Amino acid sequence: MLTNEQFQILCEIILRQTQAFERLAQAVEKIAPAVPDQAPNYQFALEQFKTFDWSTIGAEVERQDNYGAAIVNWRRQQYIRRSPSNKYGEAVWFSRCVGKTEDGENKYIRLCTFKPTKSRTVEPLPEKVQRLTNVEVEPSADAPPPLWQTWRDAKDGIQWARQQLPSYSENKLWEIMNSLQPDASGQKRVIFYNHINSLKSKEYGLKQPAAPTI
Repeated sequence: MLTNEQFQILCEIILRQTQAFERLAQAVEKIAPAVPDQAPNYQFALEQFKTFDWSTIGAEVERQDNYGAAIVNWRRQQYIRRSPSNKYGEAVWFSRCVGKTEDGENKYIRLCTFKPTKSRTVEPLPEKVQRLTNVEVEPSADAPPPLWQTWRDAKDGIQWARQQLPSYSENKLWEIMNSLQPDASGQKRVIFYNHINSLKSKEYGLKQPAAPTI
């Protein structure tokens, strides 16, 4: 157990360490914006704006309204909320003026921008890239089964097709399967079998076998 004197010494040490950390934090904050006329312009989904946690980027909300944050403080600088009312689409950003351009217009830098993400389209990876990243694209869970009655059966068919055509990626075989029209029974099993064997015959110059009775 510490004596009263030892306890006082310990408290003094803790106090000095705390003060040292505070001075260090203040010094870092002062030198952090090495280029004062620059800001990161973080990108976030517009859907996040209303409930965005500003502490995640080291900012504090100074003023807010029924829309959300109106003015935020980042590294002792105020950034004001702005939103366009023109053809450039929906967006909300926080910026501040840092001077004038050569044309005499106000120059702004952005702390962050909120844009809608649901409407953005993302292109699939090229087949060569997929092979390098070992990406195997699987069909959507809510899409109708293109071959058999269950996805497990359809995947079995894809695996069989890969054995027949090793040069074809799984993604390519799914595309082929989805492009085929079902037969009178509403399935694609025989049609897919014939199509794969036809491709195999063209690639290897083999005679196409007869379709099995299913």
